[in-house]
Amino acid sequence: MSKKITIRKAKLTDSEFLLKIHNEAVKRKFINSLKVDKKNINVWNQWLKQKLKSEKFIIFIGKNKFQKEFGYVSFDEIIKNVFEVRIGNLPRFYGKGFGSLMLSKSIIKFLKLFKPKKIISIVKKNNIRSSKCFIKNGFKRKKINFTKHLNLKKINLKKDDYFEFIKKNKI
Repeated sequence: MSKKITIRKAKLTDSEFLLKIHNEAVKRKFINSLKVDKKNINVWNQWLKQKLKSEKFIIFIGKNKFQKEFGYVSFDEIIKNVFEVRIGNLPRFYGKGFGSLMLSKSIIKFLKLFKPKKIISIVKKNNIRSSKCFIKNGFKRKKINFTKHLNLKKINLKKDDYFEFIKKNKI
């Protein structure tokens, strides 16, 4: 099956779609944040609004050939010129290669817009699908140097794997 997808920069009007992925039961077991409900929807919208204004953050929305949104890839600067990438899909698109293709296209677009020193990702050890997606797209599982990344000290690598992007142009 040929997968044709497009990506575009997210807008504030994508808030509901992004929240839908954020709150998915399957995704919830792989991320370290609270579920967003009606009580804290304003906090979510304010957070997204601030992020979208930031010059140190970008999020891409993936659309399939029918122009239906299926996922996102975000890049967030965590320390100067070091960006953390995150990916999320709607469950009906799991295991079909859409996430990997979206990540590949997003990295290409991201590298045209930013000149990062490093791109990293933190993935739960039991999230095998996500780990495979990152490895397929030029990331390598590495041991983390906490003295270099002091703000990453809180990561519990007993439950998480650390990946660095090393393919293409060796950033």
